[in-house]
Amino acid sequence: MRRTVFTDFRRRTRSRELSRSLVRIHRCSSFPRKRESRRDPAKPGQQALKCGPTPTVADRFRVTIGHGAAKMTFLRTPFVAVTAGLLAASCSGTVAIVTGSGGDGSVVGSGGVGTSASSSSTLMGTGGGAGSVSASAVGATDSSTSASAATTTTGSGGSCGAPSVICGADCVDLSNDANNCGMCGVECVNTHGSTSCTKGKCAPICDPGWGDCNGTVTDGCEADTQTTVASCGGCGIGCTNPHGSTACVSGSCIPSCDADFGNCDGIVNNGCETDLQTSAGNCGACGADCAAGEFCVAKTCKPCLVAVSAAGSTCVLRGDGTLWCWGDNFYGQLADGSTKDNPTPTKVGALGTTVVDVVVGREHICVRKTDGALWCWGFNDNGQLGDGTQISKTSPQQVVALGTSVVEVSPSYFHTCARKSDGSLWCWGLNKYGEIGDGTQINRLSPVQVGALGTSVAEVAAGGYHTCARKTDGTLWCWGRNATGQLGNGTTLDSLSPVQVASLGSTVVEVAAGNAFTCARKADGTMWCWGSNFYGQIGNGTNVDTPSPIQVAALGGGVVQIALGVTDDTACARKADGTAWCWGSNFVGQMGDGTFVDKQLPVQVSALGTEVADVSANLQDACARKAD
Repeated sequence: MRRTVFTDFRRRTRSRELSRSLVRIHRCSSFPRKRESRRDPAKPGQQALKCGPTPTVADRFRVTIGHGAAKMTFLRTPFVAVTAGLLAASCSGTVAIVTGSGGDGSVVGSGGVGTSASSSSTLMGTGGGAGSVSASAVGATDSSTSASAATTTTGSGGSCGAPSVICGADCVDLSNDANNCGMCGVECVNTHGSTSCTKGKCAPICDPGWGDCNGTVTDGCEADTQTTVASCGGCGIGCTNPHGSTACVSGSCIPSCDADFGNCDGIVNNGCETDLQTSAGNCGACGADCAAGEFCVAKTCKPCLVAVSAAGSTCVLRGDGTLWCWGDNFYGQLADGSTKDNPTPTKVGALGTTVVDVVVGREHICVRKTDGALWCWGFNDNGQLGDGTQISKTSPQQVVALGTSVVEVSPSYFHTCARKSDGSLWCWGLNKYGEIGDGTQINRLSPVQVGALGTSVAEVAAGGYHTCARKTDGTLWCWGRNATGQLGNGTTLDSLSPVQVASLGSTVVEVAAGNAFTCARKADGTMWCWGSNFYGQIGNGTNVDTPSPIQVAALGGGVVQIALGVTDDTACARKADGTAWCWGSNFVGQMGDGTFVDKQLPVQVSALGTEVADVSANLQDACARKAD
């Protein structure tokens, strides 16, 4: 089949030269040709042919060429149509009409030579690709008086001039048509405001109380920012409440808190963020601030350090009910399951968070828990742990015989005493000098009651080898060893049963027992001491022992707490003005005055200032807790 067909010439009798010069339409094809063209495109006077990409065998077209008209039909293939200008002045040029579907097409026309040369092309497509039209008019070898070229793009279902495209039966600008925004058929919708199409994207304008929060601009303002929790007050804001529920009312989050939580920061969007059980600044309620040095436990402000007690080992009770110990651990005093010394405070994990009091003895320690049970550990050669054995323990052991009604405990060298809630006093351990108070000198591996005192004991203090108890009537009673007059009854005779310190009358409000001396605080704020005075621990400016109470006159009044080294010879006192004072043995600097010189009179621990809240003294050391 021939690839090019020339038909419908007005003058079929024209010369072959004229017909060759009218129109040549060439199609590049992979169809086999019967013979190659005899003409050389490179020779002068002949139009060079241009080809697009090689078509497939399925491609077909039909060309009908008349004197000024040509019609070409093609299927999904690029092509080039080249029209040569007319040679005769009477010819008005050519008109190429190209129709088709599928691929891209282009038409190139050049005007004829003469007085008038024109070329016009019309490109029409149906659902096809890009179309381009190029027309030019030139005067070549003749003296042309005019040359013109015109191009139009028209037609329903055809192509449109940039930037418009065909959507359905219309030419539209996808950059600003709200019904075809960015793509045919993409309509900008906004039920809660207005909208426009800008640069091919929907641009919704929201009514008050609404927002475009899902990021899909084509559906407009879909979010109600007045009542929707996820976008309360605006897109991306939302209400959260990790400890309760929440609602969105008029664009504001309204949190509802779970028990023990509160919205204390004033930011409603984050809900109930504060734990009222543990927040020191909001303890039990928003704004309930604990004082300096306190923290919040179970909605209650408590001191960071509740109690300090020391001997060879030191233990601190924190406000959260945990006990921390460090120092000497030869007999397991640190309750860590070992006998290795530890210079770092370590939590006694076995006791949990329910410790309410701690007292350190010579080489054993006892604590009282919230349930009233008593637990002891450490050295136990004389049964001072009260567990019925003489085996030392490296972990806490409950003193089962006392049940759960212990309200006070006082461990010493080798014996221990405890007061129960019914006012009875119980002691156990070494009884060589009658320090148990049961009228015998038999060691006790389990608690026995000091029956002579009945059920009116208000306080107990165990010294080196003696014991003292204050009764509810303000009288003071002591028993045990009395070699230096530490029982305060004016003699140096040991006593297996309690004897009254008669000279103090019935105004005693606090008692403390040291190694071989004793001190008491009276209701008027004065402090009185008696017994051994080898290191000046009586505080009267001498080193002479005294078997009867003598006032520590240098302190005057205002004493609110006294502390003696249970296994040492140091005495300390805390006054109402927050100052701490110490005297007696200062062998290792336990006075805190920067020296190692013993003191026969009280000296202030100046470094602590006036903020001391608690004081403790024991074996060659003294400790204090400040108010902060």
